[in-house]
Amino acid sequence: MFVAGRFHLLALHLPIGIMVLAALLVIWSKWKKTAEFEPFIAFSIKIAAVSAVLTAICGWLLAQQGGYEEGALWWHQWSGIAAAALCGGCWWLFGKPYFNAAVLAATALVGTAGHFGGDLTHGANYVFTEPPQPVDLNAANPDDVAYTALIQPILDSKCVSCHNPSKAKGNLMMDSYEHLLKGGEKGLEISFGSADSSALYQRLILPAHEEEHMPPKGKAQLTPDEISVIAKWLDAGGNLAVKVREVIRQ
Repeated sequence: MFVAGRFHLLALHLPIGIMVLAALLVIWSKWKKTAEFEPFIAFSIKIAAVSAVLTAICGWLLAQQGGYEEGALWWHQWSGIAAAALCGGCWWLFGKPYFNAAVLAATALVGTAGHFGGDLTHGANYVFTEPPQPVDLNAANPDDVAYTALIQPILDSKCVSCHNPSKAKGNLMMDSYEHLLKGGEKGLEISFGSADSSALYQRLILPAHEEEHMPPKGKAQLTPDEISVIAKWLDAGGNLAVKVREVIRQ
């Protein structure tokens, strides 16, 4: 089940791309009043329907692994199931009245499900949200709170995409100090006053090929300076009382 669920991330692109192509061909055929593309449209709809159903099944299996915010998951899950059903309906309606309208509606619904999936995976309004900027470790005021000025910006840049309220891998959220303190399914992430005893730091310094290494392979990695700042913050107490001057010698 674990492996089958992961195939959702591969399969989901098929129904989206195929339905968009089918919709464009339907619009073109209607505009030009031609039937030359009908065999290709019929074939596309069949592939889209099958792939949409497989995508929905794999998505359901992936959801059983947990770590997703229930509200966002509900919208993505049921819009995806509805999209798969409507793609199947398009297959049945081919050559019948309302086929063209069904194709356009299915394409819109597939796109909607994809949008909710993007929000679920990357956070709300991901497409229009400016990506986190690189953290300038030397720009912070020495009297600022180290967590606010340095640690959270580093986490936002490298960790929060997988550890946020919508997608909390390992039931761990890192979008705020309060959430970080709660830890995840494997327990607490930080040990006050000791980087070496903190799971957060230990995962950062593991070799990249290790399964527990974070961020995972393929994601933007923390720089040595960023890891050093996190270590010094943890050693200095790992709390909101630590100042920038205690973790960066300026």
